[in-house]
Amino acid sequence: MIVEGTVEALPIGADPELEDAHARSAGFDPRTLRDEYVYPRITPQEIQAWRESNELDGRVLMRDGAWLGEVVSLVDWSVQGSRRFSHNPTTLFSLSLK
Repeated sequence: MIVEGTVEALPIGADPELEDAHARSAGFDPRTLRDEYVYPRITPQEIQAWRESNELDGRVLMRDGAWLGEVVSLVDWSVQGSRRFSHNPTTLFSLSLK
């Protein structure tokens, strides 16, 4: 998978709800560290995914920030540390396109 996009560095304290969700889902809470930590938030502009050479055609799933096919399912793993269906491309996800 290749994800190209802009990255925003969110310092600790910028989004407590997202930080709580990260701690629950990752089993790691950087707020407990003495060292400075930032959460990188990627807003994708292009996404490519493939497993083998026979999947190279059609590997571009998103271009210019828009999905190129109908999103059949998009699972957002970042909110509340569990699955939530969403079309927000700024979070951790798995997806299926039709």
